[in-house]
Amino acid sequence: MTKLKNIKSFVLFICMFLLFVSFVFASVSDTLNEGEQNTYTLSGNSYVVKLHFVDSDDVKFSVNGLYTRNLDIGHTDTLFAGSPNKIVFKVTDIEYEDVAGGIHRSSFSIIFEGTEEPVIEDPVTCSDSDNGENFYTKGRISTNDPSWDSTVEDKCASVVSGETQYVNSCGNSNCYIVEHYCTGIKPELIMSSCINGCNNGACLKNQVKSECTDSDGGKDYNSKGTTKVTTGSGQQTLNDNCWSDKTNSICEGKNDGCTLTEYSCDDDKLSLEIYDCPNGCSKGACIKSETSHRSSNRVVSTTVTVPSSSGSNDNVESTSNVGGIIESKVACSVDQDCVDQNPCTDDYCKGTPKSCFNEIGDGCVFNKNCVPYGLRLGLEYCNINKSIMDQKPKEAVCRYDYECLSDVCINYKCFKSNLFQKIIIWFRKIF
Repeated sequence: MTKLKNIKSFVLFICMFLLFVSFVFASVSDTLNEGEQNTYTLSGNSYVVKLHFVDSDDVKFSVNGLYTRNLDIGHTDTLFAGSPNKIVFKVTDIEYEDVAGGIHRSSFSIIFEGTEEPVIEDPVTCSDSDNGENFYTKGRISTNDPSWDSTVEDKCASVVSGETQYVNSCGNSNCYIVEHYCTGIKPELIMSSCINGCNNGACLKNQVKSECTDSDGGKDYNSKGTTKVTTGSGQQTLNDNCWSDKTNSICEGKNDGCTLTEYSCDDDKLSLEIYDCPNGCSKGACIKSETSHRSSNRVVSTTVTVPSSSGSNDNVESTSNVGGIIESKVACSVDQDCVDQNPCTDDYCKGTPKSCFNEIGDGCVFNKNCVPYGLRLGLEYCNINKSIMDQKPKEAVCRYDYECLSDVCINYKCFKSNLFQKIIIWFRKIF
């Protein structure tokens, strides 16, 4: 009887031990794609696991909002240490393809060594005051990543004997900006050369005085003029033209709201005037009458600015031939022989002897396609001179909303979009 009782006690002990092991040391293994999350139930508790990013040699997960360290294959991280619900997280595989649309995923295993709901710690955060890699504005990042200081500012630097030394300012070839920014929740830094010098944690922009000349001597509505603006990045040319806002195209006469776009210089500033010619507009000038008209309608002036080293364009548009026909002098038999590389031209074969003609149509060449005037292409747009232009900053001269980064052009100037301006635009479209 005693022997039987001992056997029953032993069996009961084994059962209790197995139940304890399965309950306390529950585990799970799975594979997630970058940005994907899943919920797992172990020991009666739910745990949300998310894969935040995948690189070629490390990954970062979170469990119930608590982030792991950057982990390589085979590495582990212990979460909620010191609590009754310690978690051991292990990365078992990383798949990463460094191409657009490539595979970004990771396999992992988790052991939950406890039975109580863990205390959730604050997740790692990162914020940047100048919103990313902005070399021309001093910024600072704030983070609670334990491997970084809580606040780090952008700094000017020089390299001496192979070592980076922070300086308040520099202005020679050995002049750099140490730019701090955030990649998601991850603090980062990059070191870049400042070609115009650096001061107080920001690269200096190129400040080159502009020059402006006008072939018709100013506001001469009866003569087609050419206005040239010379800056440190080169020369931009604008021709007076007749334009209809109604048809959004070059026009002739007085129909369809045909008006004169008159460019001129105000000292070294570019001036734009939209003038309603009394007798109509033709070929970039008012049609003359017995009485010459020289008056001022709506005039907008702006300082022509030089692009920064980050690559933005001047606040003027390049000139291109409008509606012209180019005779290439190439012998041909049929129209197909005259097809050129410009999708915005009509190509045909004519004359005696036959030769190729390429008539320039409306639109701009973009990615081997012809796109219409006014089409916005990311931070660029197709302008009336058949050029792809960068959208313009606040205070730049404009005619249409699509020319401005803010998508707001009022009284021929780009404005920062806000609720008040949106109300004005709404009423303008109604009336």
